Amino acid sequence: MTRPAAEHTYDTAMATLLREFASQRGSVLHPHIVVQRGTFVPAATHRRDTKLPHEMYRRGEGLPDESVLFDVRFAGRSEWLRGDQCVRSRSDITAIELVTDGAGELVVGRTRYALKPGDVFVLHTDERHVYRACSRTPFRKLFVTFNAIRPLHRQALALTGLNAISHLPLEPATAERVRAIIERIIDVLRAAKPDSSHRASAFAYELVLELMRTQPGDGKGQPLPRAVDTVVSHVIEHLSEPCALVSLSLKAGISPDYLSRLFIKHLGTNYQQWLLRLRMSVASRLLLHTMWKIYVIGERVGYGNAYAFTRAFRKVTGCTPEEFRRRSWNVR
Repeated sequence: MTRPAAEHTYDTAMATLLREFASQRGSVLHPHIVVQRGTFVPAATHRRDTKLPHEMYRRGEGLPDESVLFDVRFAGRSEWLRGDQCVRSRSDITAIELVTDGAGELVVGRTRYALKPGDVFVLHTDERHVYRACSRTPFRKLFVTFNAIRPLHRQALALTGLNAISHLPLEPATAERVRAIIERIIDVLRAAKPDSSHRASAFAYELVLELMRTQPGDGKGQPLPRAVDTVVSHVIEHLSEPCALVSLSLKAGISPDYLSRLFIKHLGTNYQQWLLRLRMSVASRLLLHTMWKIYVIGERVGYGNAYAFTRAFRKVTGCTPEEFRRRSWNVR
């Protein structure tokens, strides 16, 4: 049976997006201020006191809100002087920050990223990173942070693919849209109305979608080996069909063990985990953007029945597909 043309268009757009994700991975007189398990270190040559240089608005009491998918904790603006920096090793928040003026640097592990106006950088919970102001002019940025304590919130962020991104240069038009969305979130938290949690989450959902549409990468990525690229392409185009490693290794012309080692080396995970993440990413988007029945979505991502799909989805996200859809529609 031939599917409608609109569905073909949707699948093509989704496949492109998935290919992109598949290859990724108060003032105190003291020199340090600890914030969110991170340490702000001001440049001693310019700052007499060390009040954190933020205009920041918090959502209510800041406790996790499990009625929304993207739980905004606080948002605001900051202005740093050359030499100011923040060091963080672990945290219970994920942050999305947009550089608006000046220049800075983000260091994640051994990787360094130059930050300039129009760049977004993402700070993750379980990583050590340092970011600092480097320019003679003030280093200004807008930021939004999300609670990442509850499994639902962690998995919602992970399913977007943003967990594989640390640095994202934006085109000027995209950067302007991202800036406008973050400023709306700031306005919502500043107003502190009773519905601020849901309104901020709705704008956060819009922000995440905008970033998902943007091609990630800094131009330094290496192409995948032909065998891995062949397998990735085949799986994405035939996700509803069986995707056994043995049969795919025959298609790629190499042994299953060697194919598995290539996945670990180039994609950072084994084939089964990569396939599970891919299936859940597609399923989450179908739950958000269609009204298809749960068993239909399960079949489209390779599960023979609704029970098997629900069990796998709950294992990854901590909730059922029905709960995920219901909570997502609460913020729209």
